[in-house]
Amino acid sequence: MKSLGLKKSGAILSLAALAWACDGGKAPFTGSIEGEQAANVDSVYLLDRGASGFEKIAAAAVTEGKFTFSAPIAHNGALYLQAPTDGSFGDRKPTTVVFYQEGDALVGKLNADDLNGSEISGGLAQTEFNTYKEGQKSFVDKMKALSERYQEIAATAQGAPTDEQKEELKKIGDEYGALDKEANAYSDGFINEHTSSMVSPFLLRQNAYRMDEKELKSYLEKFTAEAKTTADYTAIEDRYNTLMATAIGQPVLDFEQTTPEGESFSTTALHGKVFLIDFWASWCGPCRQENPNVVAMYNKYHDQGFEILGVSLDNKKEAWEKAIAKDQLTWNHVSDLQGWQNAVAKRYGINSIPATVLVDASGKIVAKNLRGEELENKVAELLSAS
Repeated sequence: MKSLGLKKSGAILSLAALAWACDGGKAPFTGSIEGEQAANVDSVYLLDRGASGFEKIAAAAVTEGKFTFSAPIAHNGALYLQAPTDGSFGDRKPTTVVFYQEGDALVGKLNADDLNGSEISGGLAQTEFNTYKEGQKSFVDKMKALSERYQEIAATAQGAPTDEQKEELKKIGDEYGALDKEANAYSDGFINEHTSSMVSPFLLRQNAYRMDEKELKSYLEKFTAEAKTTADYTAIEDRYNTLMATAIGQPVLDFEQTTPEGESFSTTALHGKVFLIDFWASWCGPCRQENPNVVAMYNKYHDQGFEILGVSLDNKKEAWEKAIAKDQLTWNHVSDLQGWQNAVAKRYGINSIPATVLVDASGKIVAKNLRGEELENKVAELLSAS
């Protein structure tokens, strides 16, 4: 992904800024910082979202609570703004989204205590994004309140909820799920109605985790040439290509990673067998809850030739090994201990877990993300045909 700005030499930036100033251009982004933590903010950063994290492309010093990005910002589309109170930037710092198009003059009133409470205006794309956020606000506020109530009850229950608490937790979960569907429908509607907006590829990228390759393709084909110039559009195209390469009907993408014992294990060792690639992690609650079902299925069908290969998105080897032992996962396991950056998970387009890929004896992907009885029935069907 291209990043300009600070990555260019100071001489080039100075010449660009001089040419822009002589041309009578306005500062692309100016603003002020408010809040109790405002005095601790000495710089504001604009970041691009690269494949491996945030990448700084511009910075502005804060003087007496005000900042100005005086040089042109060589970027079109979504940027991430940080106003850290410790003088540094990084992936784990709070951010808020800013939309910039060449020629815009953005104005920001930043809240140092809560960047999401900042106000940014100016430019068509930013105006469209503000409209979107306003429409989503009712969903966000209600879902936040439900989440806080859920956490409150869970904390009181201390792992042993009463029947009354279980009922209330279920009710909250159902309400949250319904609101989430409404929020998703609102996002989808906005994208469909703004196919030439730079905001839409950003929103699609944010929601791509819940879409398959067919849905992504239908959206990609709707965008106009202007929307296609953004880095977000390129990222969605990349995800679409990844999903197509691992779609049902495609041959399994062979891979090799390291076992807990430090040895290499490859999917080539499973050729000719029906096998399941199970993406999971020791810290993933839903994964651990599903493990008893997977264990039962493995024990039932292993003697008939069924295999499982667990791919862990753990970072810590000890936690990974303890979970394998505790959950009695007796099949083969691999990981590169890179968490969400696991090379196999990225190659298969995995962005939520648990996730599964079922492969038949001919080496073809036949199903994805099946669970429980549906998965067991499919395994039984494949074994009877092999």
